[in-house]
Amino acid sequence: MPATAPDTQTILACVRKSLPPGAELSLEKSFGELGLDSLRLSQVIIEIEDNLGLELDDGDVEAVLTSPTLGDMVGEVERVWKRG
Repeated sequence: MPATAPDTQTILACVRKSLPPGAELSLEKSFGELGLDSLRLSQVIIEIEDNLGLELDDGDVEAVLTSPTLGDMVGEVERVWKRG
């Protein structure tokens, strides 16, 4: 795990890689509003794990994927990082 906590922009960069063309990031939008289907959400999880050095267990993945908004998802990723 990285020595410093991932910031919001770093987490959003992981999401940005999986967005469909033309989608605009907003912390207030849901995954559906961003055009993220189940395949793209799987890619987001892989990006988060690979780029942030986190290992998300099944409960973490469920919490991230059921977050109502992108901002809530960022909070879940930060929570997992703090838990170590």
